[in-house]
Amino acid sequence: MTISNNKELLTRGVSDVVPLQLAEEKLKSEKPLRLYLGIDPTGALLHVGHSVPLLKLRDFQNAGHHVIFLIGSFTAMVGDPTGRDKLREPLTREQVIANFETYKEQASKILDFSKLELRYNHEWLEKLSFAEIMQLASHFTVQQMMERDMFKERMSWKALCIHCNQTFNSPIQFKDEESFKNADLKGNTAQCPHCGKMTPCNRENISPPANPISPNEFLYPLMQGYDSVILDVDFEVGGNDQLFNMLCGRKLQKAYDKREKFVLTTKLIEGTDGRKMSKSFNNCIYFNDSANEMYRKVMEVKDELILPYFECCTRVSNDVIDTTKKRLEAGENPRDIKMTLAREIVTMYHSKEAAESAEKEFIQIFQKRDIPSEIENVELTEQEFNDGKIGICDLIVRAKFADSKSKAKQLIEGKAVSIDDEKITNFKEIVALTDTQKLLKVGSRKFAYVPASRK
Repeated sequence: MTISNNKELLTRGVSDVVPLQLAEEKLKSEKPLRLYLGIDPTGALLHVGHSVPLLKLRDFQNAGHHVIFLIGSFTAMVGDPTGRDKLREPLTREQVIANFETYKEQASKILDFSKLELRYNHEWLEKLSFAEIMQLASHFTVQQMMERDMFKERMSWKALCIHCNQTFNSPIQFKDEESFKNADLKGNTAQCPHCGKMTPCNRENISPPANPISPNEFLYPLMQGYDSVILDVDFEVGGNDQLFNMLCGRKLQKAYDKREKFVLTTKLIEGTDGRKMSKSFNNCIYFNDSANEMYRKVMEVKDELILPYFECCTRVSNDVIDTTKKRLEAGENPRDIKMTLAREIVTMYHSKEAAESAEKEFIQIFQKRDIPSEIENVELTEQEFNDGKIGICDLIVRAKFADSKSKAKQLIEGKAVSIDDEKITNFKEIVALTDTQKLLKVGSRKFAYVPASRK
């Protein structure tokens, strides 16, 4: 299905439009609009969470609007301004270009790169003089920068709950350590947002902000906002976490007498287990997954995520989504509906034929063997991923199918353990991580997936 009507362009998979009235007015003009999406060229594997803004770009592309794809080459060559993210070490220009080719190869499954404008922001950012950077900064105040959620959170004093050992923002904030030292905190308590219990908030369990903010971090929103000035766009597409930066671009376009810009943020899609989609949680559906792997992963999706996945990760019609909602409310088996979802997603990244083949494979392997569609992944440590292996007893304990290695050994000796239908008889066996997940089975009803290697 192709989305072309203005209402769906501004609502399907969309979290927010700021300001909405401006967006509606621009679309009503029926003139082609200029829009862009900026990406970080790290060369990471793309998953269906990344597909939400890419599909939104395609919607506007199909509706006849001018799409600009911006690679954040300058910021990538600078690296993480905090110096804490080792995954964002400064890149060379050659690395940026190579990483983008990896990104493009995956994103081309959604976007037609031959029909969009491709730009790199080092083209203009590396040419800025110090005077020009100072002029950019003059349009903002420190107070405005501190309104950014990320900065506000990092500048907050934290309290430690004595019951659940989780931290939360202290009910009293302090200007500095001197004011904290002189504050009267006797009898001060607060309700922990994690466990709901009242906990003391005194000098013993309140700590100052752990991550100081460097001046470089204030410059990043200015640099990204300046992208909008150069591109002179009608609007920008991005995730909710980029809203502040996108609004900086809106302000700067006004300051530099460019066209008035609105921003459109897309919805966040959670991983198959309902948590944030992340490689560390082993809950991602990757663009490059095989058809069979992709189909099986979609079948793992939590039931409550079926409708959000249909809305954000496919382009079935809204009528189909409404019908699907009614089917779920009527008590129809979610597994049957997820099979439709899996076919749609596999078809998008592979083909209709591949989706049909993957469905037959799933029915043969999983349904006829009475394997549940929702199976948890075993969470491995970074060291285990680096080693590419884990001992079978450790694996059983990690899957919570035994509370000790000795009990795991008993299960193996009782011939109750198998991996991919092969019985495990040696309690010293080492399980190697491969390119695909493996199915661990303990007894007749306990299942868990051994995640694929990251190498």
